[in-house]
Amino acid sequence: MRIETTETSIKLVERRESDGYWVVRWDFKPKLDSEGNETGVYWYEEEVYNWIPSVEDIQRTIVEWHNKQTDGVIQHGFEWKGIKVLLTDENKFNYKAITDEAARRENAITIWDREHPDLAGTDFTTEHGTDGDGHEVTIPIPTGRPSSLLPVTLKLGENNLPENFYVFTTLAELQEFFSAGVDHLMGAYRAGWTKIATFDWQPYVGALEKL
Repeated sequence: MRIETTETSIKLVERRESDGYWVVRWDFKPKLDSEGNETGVYWYEEEVYNWIPSVEDIQRTIVEWHNKQTDGVIQHGFEWKGIKVLLTDENKFNYKAITDEAARRENAITIWDREHPDLAGTDFTTEHGTDGDGHEVTIPIPTGRPSSLLPVTLKLGENNLPENFYVFTTLAELQEFFSAGVDHLMGAYRAGWTKIATFDWQPYVGALEKL
């Protein structure tokens, strides 16, 4: 739970006198105004236990919190062409499936065009015939050339506003988008893992020893 306070002496671990519960605190930081100046208010995270927490309890709580922060960065921290991309698990799956299918189709088109040089780039030929009334008509005949998935429109933002949609016209651009998303994902994971790996647990060990 995020707590605001103007107190400058906050204990990492203590028994709360009001109800006898135990609280553990971390992620202390000053609250800044719109210009980046400190306001005299401080933020920190707090977890409440109805038992005396062990070091393992504290580690589990803080690691889980860091993991949730990383998940939030992954889901809301990616931007493409000025659009804030909502990277839910469903969207990640859909973007990969669409990128893979677009690549498969473009490869199939390339192979087909190479094998049918006289029809390369042609989706339909035409034949002339007559309809039931004897009128001359032009009949489109599919060549069998694979169809492209492009251009493809994807909803990147959270809602259905027009500015949250983007039209990918080339496979290269679609693959660039997907690769950028993967880079964002891995960068967020690395940053999260580093924070957990470098977190100093010793002050909590010392605080528990003093209880």
